[in-house]
Amino acid sequence: MKEIIQATIETLEMTCLSLIFAYAIALPLGILTNETSKNGMMPNKVINFVLNVIIGFGRAVPFTILMVLALPLTRILVGTGIGTTATVVPLTLASIPFVARTLEQSLDQCDNSIIEAGRISGASKLRIIFEIKLESRMFDIVNSIGLTSVAIISYTAMAGAVGGGGLGNYALTHGFYRYDWLSVLWSTLIIVVIVCVFQFTFKALSKIFDWRNK
Repeated sequence: MKEIIQATIETLEMTCLSLIFAYAIALPLGILTNETSKNGMMPNKVINFVLNVIIGFGRAVPFTILMVLALPLTRILVGTGIGTTATVVPLTLASIPFVARTLEQSLDQCDNSIIEAGRISGASKLRIIFEIKLESRMFDIVNSIGLTSVAIISYTAMAGAVGGGGLGNYALTHGFYRYDWLSVLWSTLIIVVIVCVFQFTFKALSKIFDWRNK
């Protein structure tokens, strides 16, 4: 029981830390990608093309391969390539392109009439981006955190196969390798519960931020 509780804590730790770091990096990346597009506030074909290539490449790399590619960076940042803390690095790298693309697409759906109203009132470009576009799509951004957390949790399970810790590692070392299928079942059930809690929480929060329901 002690081991599975520790594994659950490790999974939650990896998920929460990866979410925080991924959004800290992906938010400016997604905003810049959207605003340098032809319909953005600061159109720039070159910068937009480069950013889209980076995001597209990041989304195309499978997580297991990304973990291997990220090993040198992981060792530089945390001093080791295995363990719970080390796994946060590739988890963050895998999440950044997903979050950036989601944010870009969300901002692209902002109502043009709101943007034009901001321009007419004399609002600066930065004010339109942060006080109009971002605020009007905040409900969608909050909801995307729940979707991202589900992807990260699935990645943590895969990371367990290469010593990443968490419930994925517990299911293998205590369940599969020992033919203890009850341990595998418990790990799976806990992961499902965690996923449901994250989804429900951020879905509920997104409704609070949804100005369309007010």
